[in-house]
Amino acid sequence: MHPVMTAGLRFIGAGYCLVKADWPKTLRFARESRTLSRRGGARALVGSILAPFRYGTSPEEYFLFGFYDKLHAERKRWVGTVGMWLAQRRFVPATIRGDFADKTRFTERYRELMDGSARFHTATDDPEPLLEALRAAGHDIFIKPADGQCGSGASVLSAEELRQDGRGALARATAGGGTYIVERRLTNHPNLQRISPDALSTIRVVTAVTTAGEIEFLFARARFSNGKVVDNLGSGGLAVPVDLDSGVISGPAIASASLIDRTFERHPKTGETFQGKAIPMWDAVLDLAKRSALRQTEARVIGWDIAVTPDGPLLLEGNHNWGKVLWQMPVGEGMAQELERIKVRVLA
Repeated sequence: MHPVMTAGLRFIGAGYCLVKADWPKTLRFARESRTLSRRGGARALVGSILAPFRYGTSPEEYFLFGFYDKLHAERKRWVGTVGMWLAQRRFVPATIRGDFADKTRFTERYRELMDGSARFHTATDDPEPLLEALRAAGHDIFIKPADGQCGSGASVLSAEELRQDGRGALARATAGGGTYIVERRLTNHPNLQRISPDALSTIRVVTAVTTAGEIEFLFARARFSNGKVVDNLGSGGLAVPVDLDSGVISGPAIASASLIDRTFERHPKTGETFQGKAIPMWDAVLDLAKRSALRQTEARVIGWDIAVTPDGPLLLEGNHNWGKVLWQMPVGEGMAQELERIKVRVLA
């Protein structure tokens, strides 16, 4: 790409970071940073505003990555929103990006690797045919917006709610408008359920299709709910690093809701330890990620969200924007150099 075009895109990306910034959260982070470093507070807030242009990070990422207490050279080792956006738009062509951004399209393309129970519903649809099918199935259901991100707008309806006031419950769950995916609520494998019983825990496995057409596993993370119906970091969940070879959790959990007390050796609610526990059926998890990647090899790098149920792993989603925070924070290490190595392996 021509350097002038790259510079222009970086400027656009930096502006996007400022427009989309969560300023109440950023201000809270600035206040918290004052208790953690003498370079925190107002000075750090100014740094976070300049960070999109200097480092390609959003104001929130400036604090999450601990830039307020890092020197310039250390900050350059981390990848922010802008750098990931520039890379990921090359990893996945625009012509197929919608297959991952739109969950209805993704579900249709990858359905046989998934649970298979998903149905689509909008607020203008007659709910009775759907409710009749859901009541007959007798399951609790999970509902999420087809264009949702980070668990936003997701909810759970019990089989009892569907029986007693299905029309009203469904209307409330889909009040945000647009298309929703309605599917059977899956349950964790017992080994994962002991750690976090409130929601389905998911494994993010990121794969790359190399220029030689081979599938590489880049990294894996596991996510656990912290009392909500979703496990996403952005919705208050916890994330841990997972060793690719063994499937064993290799470090404590991290959270991104606060800068203070954000590392957890044990789950805050169940008291279960994280490090050293094995993700069940790990070989099958990797096999599912590989089969998913082979479905559409034009998508060079994708983050696959996989659930490990009592009956085995199931694919949930594929993400073309697979997460700079989830990649770097659980290991406390910037991945800018690793991103450059990935580009060499996957881009012709």
